[in-house]
Amino acid sequence: MKKIIVLICSVILFSLVIRNVTYAQQQDNEVLTLNEAAFLLRISADDLDGIARRNLIPGRFIGQEWRFSKAALLRWLGGEEKVSEAPLSKSNLSQIVGRGEDSSDTQNATPIPDNKTETIGNKPDLGTAEDIFLRNERILLKAKELSIEFGLLYSYSDQQDITSTSFERETYTSTVGLRYGLADNLQLFTSTPYMFQTDTITSPDEREREKRSDWGDVSLGLRSSVLREGLNIPEIILSIEGQIPTGQSSYALGAGASLVKSLDPAVLFANFNYNYTFSKDYDDITLLAPKNTFSVSLGYAYALNDTVTLSALTSGVFTGRTNFDNDVVLQSRKQFSLQFGITSLIWKTLYIEPTVSFGLNRAASDVTFGVDMVYTFGSEYD
Repeated sequence: MKKIIVLICSVILFSLVIRNVTYAQQQDNEVLTLNEAAFLLRISADDLDGIARRNLIPGRFIGQEWRFSKAALLRWLGGEEKVSEAPLSKSNLSQIVGRGEDSSDTQNATPIPDNKTETIGNKPDLGTAEDIFLRNERILLKAKELSIEFGLLYSYSDQQDITSTSFERETYTSTVGLRYGLADNLQLFTSTPYMFQTDTITSPDEREREKRSDWGDVSLGLRSSVLREGLNIPEIILSIEGQIPTGQSSYALGAGASLVKSLDPAVLFANFNYNYTFSKDYDDITLLAPKNTFSVSLGYAYALNDTVTLSALTSGVFTGRTNFDNDVVLQSRKQFSLQFGITSLIWKTLYIEPTVSFGLNRAASDVTFGVDMVYTFGSEYD
């Protein structure tokens, strides 16, 4: 019951934040994105993009995004706003002649210097830093595009009970992941980790240390966008994921939903996932896994520009009580954490994403440091 209450409160809170901020933006800022303008005109974003590129509707192409004035669109829709004529083609420009004296001096004249400000940094070819950070919430790739991800993670936790016995755990995890665009709104993803863990138990009389390392389960899943973002509605992405054991572990199957709302230059998101593990009875209790796991995360991404994005998110993981045939009982647990990160372009389509997270309760790791490298290939795998 507590999990359901937490879920309902999280959904209500996220919906209120999105609605209030969106309403404030509509009142104070009437500049619309392509999706928002398309929703206002009740047409698809692709159709609006084509109309705007033909200069048939008032709009401005800034950087890599279209921006529209809501007031200008409404005037245009009512026939009051006139759009300037499309620029002349090269063939038409070549037919234009001028009057006046022909001077050969103009041919040898010194060119006028271009005062255009030079762009600092490299412009991303495939996706922005914001897109890379939201790769687990949105559809990152278009059809036939591929991305490779490599991650390193270090976590540390230290707990002590009233008997002066402390339990210290250090975990090093490296992960390799792949994503492939089956279609523009359908993405396949898979990953597998390798883990090295050290547990140290210290009591007043002795100190015991245990080390182990192994490959983790292979995750395989699909993610699809089922509702495009509109003026007052978030984008909704659904996913399904399975875990295939590589050693002595259990199969698992899960599903999730993500809600994403753009509020330039920020993006709000919420992620909900449920995972069911077909837990087996093992004599080694370290191999036992809870059957029911529910997780939720809320956060935002703030784009400084196309190549740098700051992010923050808070997450909670809830595991239910599980009884096994060997009379072992795994009690329910709750883990809460807060993560901060930065996503930055370092070369062409190669991004780096360092993160740090802190446990908000005793069950979570005290601190976790991570760094991910994401490289995206185009449809021709350049």
